[in-house]
Amino acid sequence: MKRTVMLGMVVSSLGACGGGSSQPTVKSTIPIGALAAVTGNGATLDYQKALELAQDQLNQALQKSGSGIRFAVTVADSQGSATAATAAAMNLIGTTGVKGIVTDVSGDTVPVNMFNYDPAGTLPKVPITCYACSSSFINDPNATDADPIKQAALRDTDNWLYRVFFNAKYEALVQTQIALHKGTSGDVNGDGKFKIAVYAQNDAFGQSVSTSITAAMTALSTLPSSIETIFVPANADPNSYNWSADLAKVVDNYNENTMATDGVPDAVVVAVLSAGATAIVSAYHNGGYTIPLEAATAFRRDYILRSIGAAADGVEGDSNYRFAKNDAGMAFGTAFQAAAGNVPEQLSSGAYDSAMVLMLASLIAAQPLENPDDLTPTQIRDAIPQIHADGGTRVIPTVESLAAGVALIAQGKPIHYDGASGSVDFDAVGNLFPPLVHWKVEGQQFMELEAYDCSDAKPLCPLVVAPN
Repeated sequence: MKRTVMLGMVVSSLGACGGGSSQPTVKSTIPIGALAAVTGNGATLDYQKALELAQDQLNQALQKSGSGIRFAVTVADSQGSATAATAAAMNLIGTTGVKGIVTDVSGDTVPVNMFNYDPAGTLPKVPITCYACSSSFINDPNATDADPIKQAALRDTDNWLYRVFFNAKYEALVQTQIALHKGTSGDVNGDGKFKIAVYAQNDAFGQSVSTSITAAMTALSTLPSSIETIFVPANADPNSYNWSADLAKVVDNYNENTMATDGVPDAVVVAVLSAGATAIVSAYHNGGYTIPLEAATAFRRDYILRSIGAAADGVEGDSNYRFAKNDAGMAFGTAFQAAAGNVPEQLSSGAYDSAMVLMLASLIAAQPLENPDDLTPTQIRDAIPQIHADGGTRVIPTVESLAAGVALIAQGKPIHYDGASGSVDFDAVGNLFPPLVHWKVEGQQFMELEAYDCSDAKPLCPLVVAPN
C-alpha cells in the first residue's frame, strides 16, 4: 500500500489488488474515493482497513471469475474536520477522478453532497455512500437551510446520497427510551418532571440530535417535560476547551434556552464527536456528577475505552450492532480480524458496505457496456438500488460469495447483497433502517443489551430483542 501526503491530507491508494501469472488481464480499473479520519477527531485506522478489505475481497472475486475489471479505492484523511474533508473530496473527485465516494460523518457528508447541487460548480457529480452520517436533516425532502445549495444537498432530490447508517431521529428515540426506563417514567430526581439536557456540537449532527430528542420527548414522555441544549463549537479543541464550565450549566436547574428554572436534568445526552466526547466524559467523571450520562454513537469506540478506562463505566447509548447478527456479519468480522489483527470498531462494517455498494453498483452498471471505462457516475448512482434486488441470489461478504455474485452480474442476473452491517435495502430517498442496540459500558467494555426496531413504519422504535 502506498501512502503520500498531499495538501495536508493523508491519502492512501489501496491499489487494485490481486496478482499472479494466472490472473486475467486487467482491462479496466474503476476508481472509488473514500474519506476516513486517519488523524484528528475520531481517528482510527479501522475504517481504512475495512475499506481496504472490501476492495481486496471484491478484486479477488473478480480475479476468480475471470473478469478484467478491478477497483482502486483511494482513502483520504478527513481529519475529523469538515474543512479538511471537503478539500480531500475535491481532490478525489477533481484530480483523482473517482466515480463514487464514501464519506463518514454528517459534517463531512453534507458539504461533499453540496458539490452535486452547486449550479456554479465545476466538479463532476458523483454518488455518495456514507457510513457515519446520522443527521436527521439528510435525505429529508422538507429540510430547510438559509443556504439554498446546502438545502438542496440535504433534500437530495436527485438521489446522489445513500446512507449506510441510521437516522439520528431514531437514535434519539432509543436514547429517550433508555432515560424513560429509569426512575418513575424517567423522573430520576423525584421532582415529578422529566428533563433532558443535551450537550451538543453546533453543526448538522448536534443540531439534529437536539431536534430529534425534543420530538422524542413529545412523543414518549407522560410527565411534564423539558429539554435544554447547550452547544459547543464544532471546532472546539478537546485538549484546551473549558468543558467543566459548560458542564456546570448542563447539570444545574436553570434552563439556558428558556431562561427559567425548570429543575435538575434526569439525564444528560452528549452529542459530540469522538475526541470531544472523550474529553467530556472524562470531565464529567472527574467532576463527580451523578446524573445518568448517555452519549451518541460517536462515543462507541473501543480506543476511547482504552484511553480513559473506568471513567467511561456507566455511560450508555445506542448504535447499530458492531456487525450484523447473521452469517454475513460474522463473515465480515472473521475476515477483518484475520486481516487487521483486531476486532473491528463499530463503524467498520458500515465503511466496508459503503465501498461495496458503490463497487457492486459499478459492476451492474458496467455490465451492458462494451468498454467499462465508459462507465459514468450517474450510471453507478442509478444501479445502487439493484444490488439488493427482490428475488436476487443472496451475496455476503466472502470472496467465494462475491465471486458467485460477480458471475451473476456478468450474466445480467440479479443479486441480493446482504452486508457486513446489515441489510442494504435502501428506501426511495436512500435511507436504511438498521436495528438499534442499547449499549452500556461495564468493566470498560461495550455491552450490547436490548435492541429496537426503528423505521418510518415503526416510528416509535418498539423493542424487538429483550435484554439478556
